Amino acid sequence: LICLCALAAALGTMAHAQGDSSRHALLIAGLGGTPEYTGQYHTWLFETRQALVERFMFAPEDVIVLADAPSGEETFIDDVSTAENITAAFGRLAEQVSARDDVYIILFGHGSFDGENAMLNIPRQDLKDVEYAGLVDTIDAHAIVFINTASCSAPFITHLSAPNRIVITATKSATERNETVFPEFLVEALTSD
Repeated sequence: LICLCALAAALGTMAHAQGDSSRHALLIAGLGGTPEYTGQYHTWLFETRQALVERFMFAPEDVIVLADAPSGEETFIDDVSTAENITAAFGRLAEQVSARDDVYIILFGHGSFDGENAMLNIPRQDLKDVEYAGLVDTIDAHAIVFINTASCSAPFITHLSAPNRIVITATKSATERNETVFPEFLVEALTSD
């Protein structure tokens, strides 16, 4: 929890130290599988987006939100979290982000591991950890913070680690398949005063 509070504090100070830099965020929720999980993931997306915009002063247009099955009432969700839409969101970031900007990418959902690669389970075809690494590589930013709160998320550290990046996962190994408690505490740290 102390580390999460430190991350929340960093959100508020990183860009301000750089002058005209800005901060961008991509929030992605994968397949819920049940109404309970889908609702929980959407709640975490909403609360995280709200904290970024209202507490940490991100420009609303600089926060992209993708989810598995947005309803018409969830106006904070920009699109469905398919591989195509995730790739397009990274393309948007690559075009908009400057070398002085900071980027925050947070994944919520169920994870899986096929023996070689870890994935966030999304509608249609999942993106592998190496594919996320390729997408992140297209962004020329001052710093990138990549947080995967899903099960089986540890391999993301291996594939996404690079200079000027912070990669945080919910698990220490690819074989930890149980639902994680990390996202609950992450969102709590971001939303608490």
